Amino acid sequence: YDVIADHVMGYVLVFARNLHKYLRQQIDRTWAPVGGEEERSDFVSG
Repeated sequence: YDVIADHVMGYVLVFARNLHKYLRQQIDRTWAPVGGEEERSDFVSG
């Protein structure tokens, strides 16, 4: 069983998506994109 490898891959994805920062914001009840408004992705422009 590759339990450790699965756990490590989970952490890689968490840190790649900045979920650790969003978790802290959720605890503080702050709802803003990480990096400010300029970091918000705009799917309309491509």
